Amino acid sequence: MFNSLLLDFHNTYPNVSISLIETSQVTDQVIEGKIDIGVTTSPDPDERIMQIPLFHEEFSLAVLKETTLAKKKSVPLSDLQEVNTVLFPPDHQCRQLIDHHCQAGGFRMKPKMETTTLSSLLTMVEKGIGATILPRLLIENLPNKNIQLIKITNPTPSQNICLIYRTDKYLGFAAKTFIQTVEDYIQAAIKNTIIS
Repeated sequence: MFNSLLLDFHNTYPNVSISLIETSQVTDQVIEGKIDIGVTTSPDPDERIMQIPLFHEEFSLAVLKETTLAKKKSVPLSDLQEVNTVLFPPDHQCRQLIDHHCQAGGFRMKPKMETTTLSSLLTMVEKGIGATILPRLLIENLPNKNIQLIKITNPTPSQNICLIYRTDKYLGFAAKTFIQTVEDYIQAAIKNTIIS
């Protein structure tokens, strides 16, 4: 989802250097000064961190369109224990959210396969190995006509996503511009999803 954002930003500001790092320790790394800006789930309030809300994301079940399951408009969370799944590993932030909701419902997910990459998850879904659970906005903004999204209900796993940086850190023109670019990109993606 962020690839086109980064390409657009680089084309507009070719002299600005950006390092994109995927980590489950975003908040800690921002606090420690290892990274300047992070995009993460809303952390607990901390006076050292400025939070800019970006969006609320719901997770959906992504299935191969040719399956019987694809005909359903929604599926209760508890029914997922009967579905063959491919998921991120347990230490991944998305998986932790899913596991939290499943545990609250009295069951544990037992995926057929686990992988750390989004592209691998989507390939496994397309090959019919299993369904996956991912942020709806993410999947809706990928050009994949073979995957059908199904709403998860009772409850719908969801989380708030925000951009964070240290309150005592000076943000130069490049950082402020990048933050504005991220906000604009997210709003355009949300608007595009609503219109589609």
